[in-house]
Amino acid sequence: MIVYLDRQLLGGRCEGQTQFMAAGAGYRYLRVTVETDVVNDRLIALLGHELRHAVEVADAPSVVDERSYASLYRRIGHGSAQCRRPGSCFDTNAAIASGYRVLDEVRHAPADPESGNVTR
Repeated sequence: MIVYLDRQLLGGRCEGQTQFMAAGAGYRYLRVTVETDVVNDRLIALLGHELRHAVEVADAPSVVDERSYASLYRRIGHGSAQCRRPGSCFDTNAAIASGYRVLDEVRHAPADPESGNVTR
């Protein structure tokens, strides 16, 4: 699985999205796009959310094209409340939980007293 990350204006449709791009030579390609206005902790949480979708696809070897990608999300997901095109955008409870978990971890991580950077 190869995942490309991109930042661009999404026109208020949503803050992030994951798209199936292609499959070939034993690889499957996804694009994760996040809204340019999302920053700091929210950006990290959003990446956690979208990358959980990448894990969902990686765990489903039957996903090899846009049709099987959509089928996966009709099976494991539900309509996204953020979508302006009902029936064409999906989300999963696992991705939502991942985003919240990442946000909580980032906000509660101890900071290095010298640099102020979050440490692990």
